[in-house]
Amino acid sequence: MTPDGFRMPLPLRDHSDSLAAAILAADRALLCTDFDGTLVPLQDDAASCRLDAPVREILASLHTPPRIHVAIVSGRRLADVRDRVGIAAITYAGNHGLEIEGRGMVFREPTAVACHDVLQSLADDLDVFLAGIDGARLERKGLSLTVHFRQVRTDAVAAVRAVVARAVGQTTPTSPLRIRRGKGVFEIRPDVDWNKGRAVEWLADRLGCAPGPRVFIGDDETDEDAFAACRQGITIRVGHPDTPTAARYVATSADVRRFLAVMASRIAGFDDRPVAPAAHGRHPPADECCGR
Repeated sequence: MTPDGFRMPLPLRDHSDSLAAAILAADRALLCTDFDGTLVPLQDDAASCRLDAPVREILASLHTPPRIHVAIVSGRRLADVRDRVGIAAITYAGNHGLEIEGRGMVFREPTAVACHDVLQSLADDLDVFLAGIDGARLERKGLSLTVHFRQVRTDAVAAVRAVVARAVGQTTPTSPLRIRRGKGVFEIRPDVDWNKGRAVEWLADRLGCAPGPRVFIGDDETDEDAFAACRQGITIRVGHPDTPTAARYVATSADVRRFLAVMASRIAGFDDRPVAPAAHGRHPPADECCGR
């Protein structure tokens, strides 16, 4: 174990069969996965990413509620990632969990909603500040902002970081924002106690999966919150095996596809088992859930 709860992960390929068997043996399980860098390769042009048909079919076949609930938990806007995945029946969490929809649920983190106008004003400023940095691009995502710098020259990344820090520092103190760096991006979000890990916990409770295993697959720093929240479950980080992580397993994208395919191939037999009654989950207070 490395400091701060991080550890050197085990190779997923050596444990795929046993992990798949454990998930399918459970009465209820929640299978969550990131999108960019996990289900699809990272692209310089994020707008070009779309889930390919074979993986879409695998995920659709794995979604067998109430036994297995599949959810996509992404930093993209919810509507954007839902369009790119293209599976109507599953649950989606966008903006790192600040917005969630699926199976009759509609959630918007209330404090983040209240920061909407501040974020839009900040976005207007950033459009001006970033105009002089070649390759920098601002993405407005409603409840958050993303500054893309994957196409910025290496020696200009510090300038992007300085612009973002200065702009965020000038926002009103009554609507604090936070900056978090990801792969080729700076994420600007409301400074609230809500992240991918909290979103997974909320989903497990609302979907009646809390007693069962939680699976989370991701590739970026923002996925570490979910790995930590799912420490007693099955956590997989896509990336280099020497990168310290809170995830238990490490994998390539090909390993993840193989792992999901192994489970999908066993679903037919899984469907013949009886289903245990759902545990009554905690319903969030009214100020946590907006909508249905």
